[in-house]
Formats: sequence, structure tokens, C-alpha cells
Amino acid sequence: MRMLKAGKRVKDIGKHFKVSDASVSKSISNAKNKIVNLEDDIEFLIDIGFMTILNNEIEFISESRDPKALAREK
Repeated sequence: MRMLKAGKRVKDIGKHFKVSDASVSKSISNAKNKIVNLEDDIEFLIDIGFMTILNNEIEFISESRDPKALAREK
């Protein structure tokens, strides 16, 4: 992703890592999918009251950072 951000083409990245263009493209797609999943996970954790985001900082409601601990604390 850093190389993409720096303006490198998929072909250049593939050459750098000695992998096919298809492998680079697949890795980019996988990373994008993980970001979408991460956004969903964060939204869920906020919805259940496990965490909040204030002033661009994540604050966990439970000190253990374990969602199961939230149920034990109630």
C-alpha cells in the first residue's frame, strides 16, 4: 500500500517483490476487503457499547479490551 501511495504501478510492485501482477492485485483487493470488514467490526463494537471514539481516539469501555468482559462487568 505504501508503494501504491507513492505512485508505483502494480507492475512495478510485482517486479519489486518478484511476484505476478495478479498476485499484487489480489493482495490489494484483500487489503481493501479487510478495511471494509474492520469498519463493520468497529461499528458493531460501538453499537454494543464496548468502545467509543472521542476526539479521534479509541476508548474501550472495558479495561480488559475483551468484549466478553463487558457482559461480566454489568
